[in-house]
Amino acid sequence: MPIHLLKHILDNQSSIESASPVIRYASAQNSKVIEGYYVYTRGDLVEQEWMFNDGIPSVILLANRQDHVKMSTELKEMIVKSGWVDKGLQKKVFIHYPTALDYLLVIRFKPQAFTQITSAGLNKATSQGLLPIDHFFTNEIIDHFFSIASVEERIKYLDSYLNNCIISDTSIHSLDQAIQIIRASKGQITVGELAEKLGVNYKWLARKFVKHLHFTPKEYISMHRFIRAYLNLQKDSSDLLALAINHGFYDYNHFLKEFKSYTGQTPLAYLAK
Repeated sequence: MPIHLLKHILDNQSSIESASPVIRYASAQNSKVIEGYYVYTRGDLVEQEWMFNDGIPSVILLANRQDHVKMSTELKEMIVKSGWVDKGLQKKVFIHYPTALDYLLVIRFKPQAFTQITSAGLNKATSQGLLPIDHFFTNEIIDHFFSIASVEERIKYLDSYLNNCIISDTSIHSLDQAIQIIRASKGQITVGELAEKLGVNYKWLARKFVKHLHFTPKEYISMHRFIRAYLNLQKDSSDLLALAINHGFYDYNHFLKEFKSYTGQTPLAYLAK
């Protein structure tokens, strides 16, 4: 997920700082599948930015079938056409947008629903990482999506299709609650405290997290602690030690090590770009 867009989603803002509004569409079906649909226009996008996944499986679709973006790592560059699946932890990945890009549509899934869809063999998105869009949607679905003119009608079409993919009740209330508690705590909670709040044991919690999010509860908490520190770094970088301590890191070196593991750079070098 491009970090600028993830910031908007996590902060639950009505819009990000740009000339264009950001639109969030909820599922029309009170969905057990979709957390939300988000539409971002070219004016909302940063020319080049870091990619980060907060553990929520997502599908990103570009405005046109022939549209593409470039993604780069330390070792390679790749061109991604039409859209992609974002699943699992990303490190040291950057995205570059072309100037001719009208908008992109972000679809955020309920983790347990995404697991059921992939487990049912409806697509090939069972591995982790950044995957081609045809690993999730068939070419028939993709072609039909791009044949629809308006973004609102495209969302209605996908919403109906995705909800029909679920053949049984996939709600796992404790997992949803766990995710919300971790988000609310900004990653400053222990696994023991989380299990106690939910009234479940650690082994149950660990199984559900690994199955549906591909993280242990401890890893997921750590990831949210880091992303919140990163987002606050963008607002105030005057005292990095205080920022690290205030977000639950042992010291600045602890934060520095995690920052470099995700971005490949130190905080100061990253901010200087």
